[in-house]
Amino acid sequence: MKKTLIKLIAIPFFILGLTGCSMIDKLNEKHRVEELATKTNIDIRIKETNKDYKKNTEKLLNQIESLYSSNPWLLNNVKRIVICEDVLKETGTSGDYRIKNGTYAGMADIKTNTIYISARDYSEDVVIHESAHMFDASFGDELLSQNKDFYKMINENYSSIDTIFDYPDRAKHNINEFFVNLVIDYTEKQDRKVLKQNFPDIYGYIDGFAKKAMANCKSNT
Repeated sequence: MKKTLIKLIAIPFFILGLTGCSMIDKLNEKHRVEELATKTNIDIRIKETNKDYKKNTEKLLNQIESLYSSNPWLLNNVKRIVICEDVLKETGTSGDYRIKNGTYAGMADIKTNTIYISARDYSEDVVIHESAHMFDASFGDELLSQNKDFYKMINENYSSIDTIFDYPDRAKHNINEFFVNLVIDYTEKQDRKVLKQNFPDIYGYIDGFAKKAMANCKSNT
């Protein structure tokens, strides 16, 4: 009888313990988001509530923090980042970063300066990818990727660039995605060196606007 009573009493405490851990996790996440939002001056919202994706949510927050630490100028034009479960469901559109299973890891809404990223369809470079799309739209009405001079440079060097960097298919047939991949290479030390040595005109084009973004970033701190 005593053993049964002990078991009955222990069960509620076990459940309470699990609930307590969940509440602590939520509080820790909320605190992390608030700190990161203050640090980056970006409105960061988590709409994903499925516990199965919490680790991915944490990884995405790490991506944001890492990008801000290494290349904060790429976040100049980002006002809001929404971490959700399904980009298509959240935005009503398919997004611009399609991954292998046919789902979308992220989408950059340049009209509202908002990045949507999926915790379910996680990609390790989605934050820098979508931020590069925002950078593309940071200088006036015309996208940097749509500039006639840039387009000409890409046409003249397409085969060589493709041979050296071997971009994914989505970039090979879309000038916006091609630009984004070049920007990402610009942020990486070794790839940046290769870009500068082999395609100085393209490097100079990106570098010129990147330096403007960097100057603007410093002026806002």
